[in-house]
Amino acid sequence: MRNRTAIVAAATVMALLVTGLAWAAADSTTSESETNISIAVGQQQTIPVDTAGSVVLLRTDTQLQILSVIPNDGYTPEIEVAAGREVEADFRGEGRRVEFNAELEDGVVRVRIEIENDDNTGSTGSTSSTGSTSSTGSTSSTGSTSSTGSTSTTGSTSTTAGNANVPNGNVTYSMGAAGSVTINFSNGVMSLVSV
Repeated sequence: MRNRTAIVAAATVMALLVTGLAWAAADSTTSESETNISIAVGQQQTIPVDTAGSVVLLRTDTQLQILSVIPNDGYTPEIEVAAGREVEADFRGEGRRVEFNAELEDGVVRVRIEIENDDNTGSTGSTSSTGSTSSTGSTSSTGSTSSTGSTSTTGSTSTTAGNANVPNGNVTYSMGAAGSVTINFSNGVMSLVSV
């Protein structure tokens, strides 16, 4: 029974950690727009990409080609796919990523623009520690679930993924009478070490 309780506790801790990381990663907002445009074969057209800049497209019989990308002040462009039935470019700047996608389908050019805003632009909140750190008391996650026990971390530093602090090394969670759970964090990967 004790073993089963420890396994359930370990699964709960893993679920809380994964959920916490997912919530931290969801700190951005995204909007998307889609428009169909007509470009004659052999013609080029300049398409505005929100406030990030513009893309000059050329249409042939069977494909599209990005001829140039013109960024507005504060943005850096990157062409991901320059030619084909579908072309892509990104603009990054001012705390935003603006993605341009154009696809040639049945003679019509479908243009999609996706804008990802970082809600936490300008905020810094990373913590790092060296050596072995331990803390006793209550550990809780944002939401309606909390666990009480002690946590000890053995490792050299913590890694910031977005705005979520993810430790490197082993983290041991004490589950009271059920025992303890040790989880290893390495390069953003969690693995169960012991129960």
